[in-house]
Amino acid sequence: MVLDQSKDEFNVKRRNRNFWLAICLAGFIVMIFLVTIAKLSSGGMIEGFDHTLRMSVYKE
Repeated sequence: MVLDQSKDEFNVKRRNRNFWLAICLAGFIVMIFLVTIAKLSSGGMIEGFDHTLRMSVYKE
């Protein structure tokens, strides 16, 4: 471990780590957005699970 790093070198490493962290976070957000769009574009009825009887579940 080098304790005599200059502040400039330290800031450059920090900036690089922050940049790649931002890229990963943006990629994750885009992935969640695309999955959501794919699920919504199927056209099916999306219902939540709220512990109530839903008539759309039962076939007549």
